[in-house]
Amino acid sequence: MKKLNWKSIVGWTIAALVAGFIVYSNIQKQKTSNEKPNILFMEYQTGLGTASDAMKKIIAAFKENNPNLSFNWIAVDTGYNPSTAVSILQQQLALHKIDAVVSFGFLINSVVLPITQKENIPTIALYNAGMEKFDEYKNYQSFSHSQEDSIKPIVDFINKNVRKVAVLYINDVYGPVALNYIQKNYKGGEIVFKESFEPKDLDTRILVYKALQENPEAILVLGYGAGYNNILRMLKSNEYKGYIIADLTTGSSYQEYVQNPEVYRDVYFSAPKINTESASYRKLMTTKNHNEFLPINMVLYDAFDYIQKAVDNGKGLTQNDFLKQGENQGIVETVFLPNGRSQVKMVLSKWNDSKIVPVEE
Repeated sequence: MKKLNWKSIVGWTIAALVAGFIVYSNIQKQKTSNEKPNILFMEYQTGLGTASDAMKKIIAAFKENNPNLSFNWIAVDTGYNPSTAVSILQQQLALHKIDAVVSFGFLINSVVLPITQKENIPTIALYNAGMEKFDEYKNYQSFSHSQEDSIKPIVDFINKNVRKVAVLYINDVYGPVALNYIQKNYKGGEIVFKESFEPKDLDTRILVYKALQENPEAILVLGYGAGYNNILRMLKSNEYKGYIIADLTTGSSYQEYVQNPEVYRDVYFSAPKINTESASYRKLMTTKNHNEFLPINMVLYDAFDYIQKAVDNGKGLTQNDFLKQGENQGIVETVFLPNGRSQVKMVLSKWNDSKIVPVEE
């Protein structure tokens, strides 16, 4: 028998360790998925202020109503940072067998979707105002609205009621698209002032002053964040008497409406249409913080409910079954487009006392 030298022994030892590690890793990746599918929730529990707080509360409400989940909830916090999201996603894919991913916001979706689609992982990309940019991807659902659909109710309203408009828009990928749509479709008068603002602007006095100098009959505030909130506060403090019309792409300011109703009272804005007769809505209204849930938050609840029902009904998490279950019968009214995407219905709404209600035209 040939005697093994020390180099051979070391080599075989390393090979055995590597093989063992691979087997162990596979077991680790599969052990949480033997009974329930693993759903990765790429949340922003930090990074977006009131939007992050709203997310925490709507998640708590869903878990309150569903104490026995049909899936393993794997939550990670992206902080609404694209590079952080990519790093976390790659890490989680190495650690677990991920059956589906839920991501939030245009910036995060834009870096998550290329990875999940390459890996053929079903994905729900929420709050994705730029969802038309991802039509090439086939294995994801949106529960979102397009930028144009978000602005259309506003333009319809000002075409009928306003002759002079000022437009203050967010300086990001969304703002210029919204402004362009308004410029093309507003036929009822003229845009007398237009200027962008930053999401983190803490002082918007000069911007608001310049807009008021043009005596507009309506001021459109399109965006989110501190800049958005400060503009609305300044308009109210200046006792502006015209229409204040706002639009939100991510819902980052909705929670402000609950905390500061005097600032947002009588503000018009575009918002998802809510089906108050649905069983899901009635169930949500029994939860602890139900008075603080606004339309954009309820889209998130619907997405969680969508996954739960897909698993409970035995539909599975494949592209054909998981992503195309027909018309959504949830809280937010949606329809499925020919390409299979879920389109949220947007309507002109108004803050009225403690809730958001559609405007009767």
